[in-house]
Amino acid sequence: MAHFPVQYSTLSAIALKNYIANAYGLQLISCKFLLRGVSDTYIIEAIDAKYVLKIYREQHRSHGEIQGEIELLNLLKDGGASVAYPITAIDGSQLQQFNAPEGARYGILFSYAEGAPVMDLSDEQLRTIGHEMAKVHNITSVVRLSYPRREYSIETTLINPIKSFEPAFKELPDEYAYLKDLAGKVAQKLNLLNTANFSYGYCQ
Repeated sequence: MAHFPVQYSTLSAIALKNYIANAYGLQLISCKFLLRGVSDTYIIEAIDAKYVLKIYREQHRSHGEIQGEIELLNLLKDGGASVAYPITAIDGSQLQQFNAPEGARYGILFSYAEGAPVMDLSDEQLRTIGHEMAKVHNITSVVRLSYPRREYSIETTLINPIKSFEPAFKELPDEYAYLKDLAGKVAQKLNLLNTANFSYGYCQ
């Protein structure tokens, strides 16, 4: 019997544990599914360390975009920034491919960022965050990645999304006209801004 087409599968935590153990030469204790979002996130625990495994969705990140993320995180790590970074497998790769029912999905094993959430930051903690953010900005201000990154402009973040919504407003033409008009007004105001003095880089 042919399988019904799949749009979004969840990879087995047990199978991933075995795969990661072999690919990275790790003695793993557990692999637990944590959450579903832009990517699926798993917590992996080894005898002497923890890791985070992200399984990406093609609809949200292309192969090239994921490669760009790896490249950027490696540059940040090498520059001394405090970031979770990709772990290298035995074969030298940092990106794994999984043949899921819906097609190829890609995964990265990340280092684990120790710590706990803090709701009320102290002055010292705020200074530390400021220093770390500045470090990331300084490193990325001169970075030129080998892989293309998604462009964020008025067209891609405002005009095109409004156009894509139009079929959903088939029975609500007045409401769609209002949204389209409002988007046009916002675009006009944004176009009046002098962007020459804006900060540019991978943080922006």
